[in-house]
Amino acid sequence: MTTDAQNADAKLWIISRGKKKARPVEDELVVGHKDSCDLQIKDRKLLAEHFKIVRQDDGFHLCVFQNAKVKLNGEAATYAELNSGDTLKVGPYRFEFEVAVAGAGSSSAASKTPILVAAAAGFVLLAGLGAFFLLNSGPDKKENQDQKDSKVAKISDEKASDSHDEVGKTKPVDDPDDVTPDEDPLDAEPKPDEEPPKDEEKGDEKSDPVKDEPEAKEDAGNGEKTEPKAAPMDPEGEPEVLPEAGIDLAALQLKYNALMQVQKYDEAKTLVEGALAKANETQKTTLQSWLKAIDNAQWALKKPQIAKHWNARDRWLDSVSEVRELVKYLEHKQWSFRAIGATGIVSKNDPRAYAEVIPLLKDKSTLVRSFVLKALAKVPDGKLKTAKDGYQIVEAVIREMMKNKKITYYSKAFLKGLSGENHKTKSKWSRWLKDHKDDFKPDISEPFDISQFSKDDLSRYQREVMAAQRAKAGGTVLRADQFKSHMDELRKNGLEIAICLDVTGSMGGVLKESKEKIESLSMILGTLVGNVRIGLVTYRDAVATVLPLTKNWSAFKRALDSQQASGGGDGPEGVEKGVEVCLFKMGWKKKSNKSIVIIADAPPHKADLPRFEELAKGSKKVNVVIHGLYTRAVVPDIATYVKISGGKNSTLASDAEFLKNFLLLIFGEGLEPYIKSFLEIYQEIQEDLKPKPKKK
Repeated sequence: MTTDAQNADAKLWIISRGKKKARPVEDELVVGHKDSCDLQIKDRKLLAEHFKIVRQDDGFHLCVFQNAKVKLNGEAATYAELNSGDTLKVGPYRFEFEVAVAGAGSSSAASKTPILVAAAAGFVLLAGLGAFFLLNSGPDKKENQDQKDSKVAKISDEKASDSHDEVGKTKPVDDPDDVTPDEDPLDAEPKPDEEPPKDEEKGDEKSDPVKDEPEAKEDAGNGEKTEPKAAPMDPEGEPEVLPEAGIDLAALQLKYNALMQVQKYDEAKTLVEGALAKANETQKTTLQSWLKAIDNAQWALKKPQIAKHWNARDRWLDSVSEVRELVKYLEHKQWSFRAIGATGIVSKNDPRAYAEVIPLLKDKSTLVRSFVLKALAKVPDGKLKTAKDGYQIVEAVIREMMKNKKITYYSKAFLKGLSGENHKTKSKWSRWLKDHKDDFKPDISEPFDISQFSKDDLSRYQREVMAAQRAKAGGTVLRADQFKSHMDELRKNGLEIAICLDVTGSMGGVLKESKEKIESLSMILGTLVGNVRIGLVTYRDAVATVLPLTKNWSAFKRALDSQQASGGGDGPEGVEKGVEVCLFKMGWKKKSNKSIVIIADAPPHKADLPRFEELAKGSKKVNVVIHGLYTRAVVPDIATYVKISGGKNSTLASDAEFLKNFLLLIFGEGLEPYIKSFLEIYQEIQEDLKPKPKKK
């Protein structure tokens, strides 16, 4: 800015909701929602102190406080020189900066010139008269006049001290234009163009205690310059202490922001700590907040590293107890539980745990042995060679590999993946293992190192996140012993499922997939739960088919096979009609675990939404949970009422996910670690069992 900032009349215009109001800029204007701000705006989108405009000899400057967001002429800014016409954008508010320099040819400056000349002439005349009276007055009169001058100087300095927080910052004392937190930031009508208030007796303009600081003046009597008066004395005779000069906070903030942006936090900390010794008390508060920001920024970098090692430590320690519970499954009379136990242990990828499945390589069920071999084949490359008892695991596979054709096939697939070789006989595989015995080097060292972090850092991490993480984990994932208890409870009280199926034309893919997977579904539910009843309701705009709950899976399969995807095309369907039949016409048992699974891709009609809401709320009263399974994307007008009933929503990325997502809805996401790995291998085995096309 080329104009003289000290002679400039600056204003900050606020533009919001069509209103335009102004605030004068004196030495400094602070904007924020803090009570002490010169311009207080109640909107919490602004920080306590958001930004300020500072008047300096070379112009006006914008200083943006730490973490505040301000756009200057559309660009993000932290520190910049302001020119007349610049615009500032803060959240929903827009500000315009305006500067008019007195004596620069403006009409207002020209109109005041005669007044200023007259005032100067009056000052010279008064000075001459004052000198005359001083020369002709006695010692007593001069002494009285000196006492009066001293009192006037003291009162003026006291006012200057009271109206300043720090050098260059004027406190908004009794300013009628200040906006309080309880009113709209533009409700208080500012009066930027009013003349300065007049003294009631003299009619002169009131002086600003900051601008009227004592300067060296020419003595009217002898023409010599006199120095400004010393600091006034208090009643006790000691000099009054004026506010400390402090530091150039705006310049320091510019350096601080630059260091923070390039993440040089140690340098920023040294800079701020060095400035603390020279700062005044008000500035120290700001600097302390900067140090806190530096600490938070450093912690933000360090925390993920601690989390990485601490979480690995937790998994390492928790894995022991989890595997101990899963080992109990290996002796369960139901083959499915033994298979879930084996796949769960292997999927832990814990080098200490793989050997627990060795006994199942002799299991009486070929299906269980197939599960174990396929699970071992999925172990990441090299993990078995560094596992505890890895050599013994491979030795057991070779020893049992020729029990039957299927086991031989899965054993060879596992060994081929492990070795990269392809031998046809058991004896050749045994020879290979002996030749490569040295390749097996157990390494069960801890996969984490928390010793690299200080005790204070670890303690801070625990305080901040550990409680929340464990609470969250406990709420979403069940432990192995909880899984078994859950299944035992389902077996005791029974599981009842009513499938509410949209059979319009767009549902052809999922209908075909459900028909193919119904046998797998019945087998898994039958072995895991045993006591299961299932029913079917199909619908388009109206209900098409109703099969009440039954234990006869063959009857359910016939009802499902008879369905053909057709019709529709008009968007909404009669979803709530199907749900209503499911709730009231299926024959639910009182103590059973009851679920309705809506399988759909279209919402209900808008006119039927109130009825759907009534049904969702009523389902809770009869302990029926409604779930939503969608073929493409979640349908909001169904998902909303599913949540009201306490159910879950799931989307099929492909029709092939039908069985997995269906089971997770029924059993809950907490069982996913056990169901997912089991189901993945089960479906692979089913594919292997399909007859292969004959080679031509």
